Parts: sequence; structure tokens; C-alpha cells
Amino acid sequence: MQRFDYFRLLDRIVHQQADISELQAAQETYDNHFVESAAWAQGRGLSALDAR
Repeated sequence: MQRFDYFRLLDRIVHQQADISELQAAQETYDNHFVESAAWAQGRGLSALDAR
């Protein structure tokens, strides 16, 4: 199942066997898109500058 490949990629990133750019390049494949969210940052108690 393709979704398991996503979790394998995350594990490889955690163990420094893959770069975060591989995850960014696979956004369409795994249908997850990374965007900045002021609401998310605020909910985590971060300022807009901290979120970057």
C-alpha cells in the first residue's frame, strides 16, 4: 500500500537517511500539502516569526 511508503519516508527522514526535500517533492504522491497557517501557529502558541 502506497500510504506505508509515506511512513517509511518519514522514518528515513528521522534517521537522517533521507532529506526533507524528498517529502516536499512527494506531496502530490501522498496527497499532503505543507502550507503555513497562522491559525495553527497561534494554536501552538507561536508568533508568526516563530512559525518560520
